Amino acid sequence: MSTELGNRIKRMRGFGNILVHRYGRIDDEAAFDIIRSGLNDFREFMEEVEVALPKKGEVI
Repeated sequence: MSTELGNRIKRMRGFGNILVHRYGRIDDEAAFDIIRSGLNDFREFMEEVEVALPKKGEVI
């Protein structure tokens, strides 16, 4: 995983912690914008995982 993607995922984890511990005090519109803008990070992460996983029938 690239360092840049790793840093973005760490920030996502931090945002998740904010959502959990400050529930009710979060601006819903701002949270929606952050989540929507981060969807590409999830897609990129899934693509990297798929590349890293062994293919069907491949022995490691």
